[in-house]
Amino acid sequence: MNALVGACIAVLALPVRLDAHAAPAAPAAPAAKLISITMPWVAAVPPSARVSAAYMKIENHTREARTLVGASSPGARLVEIHEMKMEHGMMKMARVPRVVIPAQGVLELEPGGLHLMLIDLEAPLRLGDTVSITLHFAGGLRQTATAKVQTFEGR
Repeated sequence: MNALVGACIAVLALPVRLDAHAAPAAPAAPAAKLISITMPWVAAVPPSARVSAAYMKIENHTREARTLVGASSPGARLVEIHEMKMEHGMMKMARVPRVVIPAQGVLELEPGGLHLMLIDLEAPLRLGDTVSITLHFAGGLRQTATAKVQTFEGR
């Protein structure tokens, strides 16, 4: 119910153009021009594993910060942003609800740091397979990458 009320308020808050002769608004820039994803890969895991991790470099080409709020993949029931960090002398992994990519900045998802956890894999991942991963940003922007399944040594 709250989501419906929020959606109605958002629609009511949209600006209304009264000038019928004004030029139409320019189309929104494609996501690929705003955000680019390079070097995407997914960690190879044993066939019985139900989870894996995805890594990539995400570049924000805009003059404003962009916030990564989630991800999805047809290869996994759930994809979450996670972070590895040292805490009291022990390496721990925790879910992160969002990550801000500064204007004109870069976010590297890499082993031992921030990464995407692919949870409840739909099928075993084999070396050389590809996995489609869609990143979700605040404001509705989405960007999809195709990640190759690789070993840590083979990347």
